[in-house]
Amino acid sequence: MWIYLLLVSCYKDKTVIEEAAEVTRTVSFSKDIVPIFNKSCNTSGCHSSGGLKPDLSASNAYNVLTSGSYYSKSKPSSSFLYQKC
Repeated sequence: MWIYLLLVSCYKDKTVIEEAAEVTRTVSFSKDIVPIFNKSCNTSGCHSSGGLKPDLSASNAYNVLTSGSYYSKSKPSSSFLYQKC
């Protein structure tokens, strides 16, 4: 008898640090943040509706992140989300 085990998960294979221009306008969650999730987190279906938690699809990301414990306003760099991105 054969037993197969398949493990699947998301992973961060590299960290990219870029010099960014100073942001001189209000950052929009839907226009600035959601596209990052769509490009990095939802492409393979990992964090989309029906996938792994948290659901970072455009329609659910804001509510999931603000009602969960994924970020810290007082210490952003220690936030779970910050460390995973």
